[in-house]
Amino acid sequence: MSDQSVTDVPHDEIPPVREPVEHGPITAQRDRVGPYQILQVLGEGGMGVVYLAEQKEPVRRRVALKLIKLGMDTKEVIARFESERQALAMMSHPHVAAVLDAGATEHGRPYFVMDYVPGIPITDYCDRHRLAVRERLELFVHVCEAVQHAHQKGIIHRDIKPSNVLVMLQDGRPLAKVIDFGVAKATAGRLTERTVFTEQGRIIGTPAYMSPEQAEMTTLDIDTRTDVYSLGVLLYELLVGALPFDPKTLQRAGYAEIQRIIREVEPPKPSTRVSTPTSDSAQVAEKRHVEPRALERQLRGDLDWITMRALEKDRTRRYATPLELAADIQRHLDHEPVLACPPSVRYRLGKFVRKHRGPVASAAAVLVALTVGLVTTTILYFEAEAAKKAAERDRLAALEAQHEADARRADADAARLAEAAQRKLAEDGKAEAEQQRKQADAVANYLVEAFRSPDPTQDGREIKVADLLNRAADRLDQEFSDDLLTRSRLLNAVGETYYGLGLFDKAVALLERACALRRDQLGDDHEDTLTSMNNLTVVYLSAGQFGKALPLIEQTLERRRTKLGENHPETLRSMGTLAEAYYLAGQSPKALSLFKQILERRQIMLGEDHADTFTSMNNLAVAYESAGQLAKALPLYEQTLERRRAKLGEDHPDTLTSMNNLAVAYRYAGQLEKALPLYEQTLERARAKLGEDHPDTLTSMNNLAVAYESAGQFEKSLPLKKQTLERIRAKLGEDHPDTLTSMNNLAVAYRSVGELAKALPLCEQTLERRRATLGENHPDTLSSMYNLGKTYWYAKQPERAEVILREALEIERQKRPDEWWTSETQVLLGVVLAEQDRFEDAEALLVGGYEGLNARLETIPPSERHRLRLALTQLVKLYDAWEKPDEAAQWLAKLLESYRETIAALPADSPERTGRLAEFGLKLLESKRYAAAEPLLRECLVIRQKAHPDTWQLANTQSMLGGALAGQARELLATDPAAAAAKFAEAESLLLAGYDGLKSRVETIPTPERTTRLTEALHRLIDLYTAWDKPDQAAEWRKKLQETKKPEEAKEPEDTRPAT
Repeated sequence: MSDQSVTDVPHDEIPPVREPVEHGPITAQRDRVGPYQILQVLGEGGMGVVYLAEQKEPVRRRVALKLIKLGMDTKEVIARFESERQALAMMSHPHVAAVLDAGATEHGRPYFVMDYVPGIPITDYCDRHRLAVRERLELFVHVCEAVQHAHQKGIIHRDIKPSNVLVMLQDGRPLAKVIDFGVAKATAGRLTERTVFTEQGRIIGTPAYMSPEQAEMTTLDIDTRTDVYSLGVLLYELLVGALPFDPKTLQRAGYAEIQRIIREVEPPKPSTRVSTPTSDSAQVAEKRHVEPRALERQLRGDLDWITMRALEKDRTRRYATPLELAADIQRHLDHEPVLACPPSVRYRLGKFVRKHRGPVASAAAVLVALTVGLVTTTILYFEAEAAKKAAERDRLAALEAQHEADARRADADAARLAEAAQRKLAEDGKAEAEQQRKQADAVANYLVEAFRSPDPTQDGREIKVADLLNRAADRLDQEFSDDLLTRSRLLNAVGETYYGLGLFDKAVALLERACALRRDQLGDDHEDTLTSMNNLTVVYLSAGQFGKALPLIEQTLERRRTKLGENHPETLRSMGTLAEAYYLAGQSPKALSLFKQILERRQIMLGEDHADTFTSMNNLAVAYESAGQLAKALPLYEQTLERRRAKLGEDHPDTLTSMNNLAVAYRYAGQLEKALPLYEQTLERARAKLGEDHPDTLTSMNNLAVAYESAGQFEKSLPLKKQTLERIRAKLGEDHPDTLTSMNNLAVAYRSVGELAKALPLCEQTLERRRATLGENHPDTLSSMYNLGKTYWYAKQPERAEVILREALEIERQKRPDEWWTSETQVLLGVVLAEQDRFEDAEALLVGGYEGLNARLETIPPSERHRLRLALTQLVKLYDAWEKPDEAAQWLAKLLESYRETIAALPADSPERTGRLAEFGLKLLESKRYAAAEPLLRECLVIRQKAHPDTWQLANTQSMLGGALAGQARELLATDPAAAAAKFAEAESLLLAGYDGLKSRVETIPTPERTTRLTEALHRLIDLYTAWDKPDQAAEWRKKLQETKKPEEAKEPEDTRPAT
């Protein structure tokens, strides 16, 4: 299953990487940079220029190419440029512009290539489309999520502003993308949006969006909360159409005055800003699709508090993360109390009323009615008892006054306690944030130093990310001996990056050390420790180390359930990892049950469009498919792909995963016309997005090769399988499960084209390694046993085939008695025994195997249901060889009925229908039912003459139809010689045309079928002329038959377990 490795692993930090390089002359607008043709300048900033460029190979697309400026060749600037390039390369988020490529010009100046975002600044987009406040807030939440993703990778943007948040339309919906993680500016913005550089110190960022600590012109005390401040400025501008500080004032001010304003001046609240009469107040409100007074009311309260908390001068009073800011906005949108202000009783009550208007209105009506009745009764009572109750009234009044005094004291005590608690929380949060900041700074500084190089090349080659990671990993043992938690964070960062590059063995080594350090320093139940345990499990699974993965994730899940509860997102993440482990370990029923639970909970807790919900949908679909429930899997795959395309985009790795999985499902469903183009699209995009050697690209190559084989396109399948095995073996090692799957698939391909000398040793090696790594009872091991047995049978080694198939069948009957594949193994063993004339033993196996397949027909993928007909065919052959014609006729009738039902269900003129017509016609020819075969083969011939006139399949159909007519002519010779002569004449014409067509197109016939088809056509011509009493022509064709080489062996290619 493929999602787990991408979406269910929370990463701690990702390093900025690459080395400084020397500069050369600036590129002309129409020059090339690497494989990219420069089209025009998109923007220019402090250290780089961004160009619109075009790539033509291997895919044609427009991209944004960022090139370091001429003269910006200081080590510091180059390091920051390189850090941005590699930091972006490690990020994968729908709202962050993705890095596609990187390199250096011939003069050594570094560049990198990003998605071209044909969008406009977020403020311009919102104003141009007159988005309401709510719509602006919903778009802004996505921006916060993107910045949060960067922070989780250890990256601080430091220059968030409208021109670095572009919005484009995708599938009719606005999509925001954060760009420019290196302080490189576009020229199209306002004057106050330009990044300022000073001579002595440097202001990194844009003054109007800069936090007070950032304005100090030092990076020593900058943490992620500086981005929270900039997000606050952006939110302010989205709400009121103006910046917190007057841009003209900032434009005129010197650096010292800019710093003073940012650090000391308090901006007006958003509602105050829009309530101040100005010439553009009405225009601002109109762009928000609301009246000016209504806009002020919308902003007063929650949105004032949220915005001003994000803009706090003291960063300890701001939101700690962009995610906290987004969550408070979401609370506002959901009419829930926000955290941005001290929540009074009146405020909370107001929120409750707005969220529950109906019930509150009903309750209020009842309360009024009760109050009116109570007052009336009391008046009558006191009029009657006035004198008697006077003293009692005085006593009650005194008591009420006492109660009120007590209540006031209680309120004051509660307020003091709340204030004390708030102070304590703030202090604790400040301490924790400070500790996190110090660790993040240490990690960032370490990685930047580790990834620096004085030269962009080593030995004439460009340094790659993996080389720089190796350098960082080699130094880890010498660093942070007095701060083991920071060391653990570094180990985790480098290990996760190895994992993202598909270097699983190196990832395992570092993540094991990180996990051990956190257990020792923080304890087994600390959330950082549990995150390490979960992530280490995922990497174990990717590395094929299932024995280590299962016990570790079971411990992790148990502790998260105890600490966090059943429905916490992290608990659900660990449940997903455990289900993944069950699936990969071959325990499908356990995996299916868990995947169902996870999807139900994520739909309730996270909603239908959350990325984790998509992951659960995908994983449940895979589990359904594995359990043979393709009717449930297919629509779930289709829904997942549709939603991921809409939410994440066409080229997101998760979208590519869904495309691959849906293609696999289509193939299993027998819908090759849908599967093949989807496989080809997936591989093309994976190569462009992920590179040739990425594990997901290799999976796509393998799956496309299997699909080509299913379609009979062996000339495409075999070389692709060879290439896949070479790359997977080099990438993952000899014993990785994916390597063994690729070996198995290549062995099957060799067998399918008759190259048994290559197939047999490969089958034997695959089985030996699967036994050692996966165990005797794993489904993949049993698959290898089946394939080795079948290959022995093809190689005419029935004794060896019998031994391995009996061993496999014994295990399957114990471990998987109710699965259809156990019956298929039984059928193959019966075939092996029948060819040794052990008819009684073969009969029991073949009949039992057929009955088992028939009973489990609904669980067999449609693409594999032909196995039922193959079992029937083998039963007919058994009874023919055993000379039991009645039994043979009985099973033949079932076989023919099976074909009729299959053909009747297929669309007219479809490739599947023509294939089944030809297959059915051949079975009738073999059973000498010539008259029944003729109409089927005529229908097939008509379809192929229209749709496929120049193919070997058309010629083969002509030959088969000629055989059916010749057979009928022989039967008519004694009773109707004239009719027989007419049949002979038509048969001769078809048989000659069929043989000539096959001969002229022999190179297009799949290798395993080539000689068989020619030999069959020759035999039919010999039979024709022999029955027609034309001995000279019969002799001529016998001579041609002798000249035709008989193949070593050729059998049906569709005989192996589905490979993924």
